Amino acid sequence: MDLYEKVKKLAESKGLSIAALEREANIANGTIWKWKDGADGVRFSTIKAIAKVLEVGIEELTDV
Repeated sequence: MDLYEKVKKLAESKGLSIAALEREANIANGTIWKWKDGADGVRFSTIKAIAKVLEVGIEELTDV
């Protein structure tokens, strides 16, 4: 499962849309959507903010 699908699935499990997640994580609108075709250039700070909102570890999103 790619980064976009993981984030989408976790957001849905928390009752959040992608747009709501972006607002909660204070990241630009459309950032997560861009990952749908590949996660090139994803910033660590963005992953960290998303993980915090979703209450998961960074490794759960990145497979590290």
